[in-house]
Amino acid sequence: MAAAAGNGGPTAPTADNAAPWITTVAASTIPSYSATVQTADGTDYLGGSITVPTGTDGLTGDFVSSPAVAAAGAATTAVTLCAPDPPDPAKAAGTIVLCARGVYDRTAKSAEVERAGGIGMVLVNPTSSPVDLDEHAVPTAHLHADDYDAIHAHAATEGAAAPLLAGTPGACPRPPPRRSPASRRADRCPPTAATC
Repeated sequence: MAAAAGNGGPTAPTADNAAPWITTVAASTIPSYSATVQTADGTDYLGGSITVPTGTDGLTGDFVSSPAVAAAGAATTAVTLCAPDPPDPAKAAGTIVLCARGVYDRTAKSAEVERAGGIGMVLVNPTSSPVDLDEHAVPTAHLHADDYDAIHAHAATEGAAAPLLAGTPGACPRPPPRRSPASRRADRCPPTAATC
């Protein structure tokens, strides 16, 4: 049996059910902090973001590696890391730029992409590191180290595109398990499932 929990909280007991043989279901409004980078071959690279626009279109544009938009004479390491000044505005304008994590502040990298006229950034970990949710200057998807080689190979492809999409296409984000704050009585059962 299932019963709707309701979301009238936060007073007790607004989201519970005293009968333990009934599954209590509540709605969930926990946002998804995931983002997907899609490639033309149908590969989805799942990462994290709080800046990629929501909606079905996300952010689209030419996808380039940072060396492809480097200013003349810029050092290779600085270019790969999207360090201050290496992106050339004549090359980066209107593109989504791929940058490697490391050395420089993550948000400084997106600020450099924005300064050069880029419209978005894909930040990828070169080694095992957390995927962080930062407030970037341009819409940014942060990817895991497992995707480093493949996403760099795609960005090096002539005419590459990689739309940035908020969330995971076709999936419902699962909220973390937690006891409902609206259900304060210990003898009551909190919602055991949530819908999105």
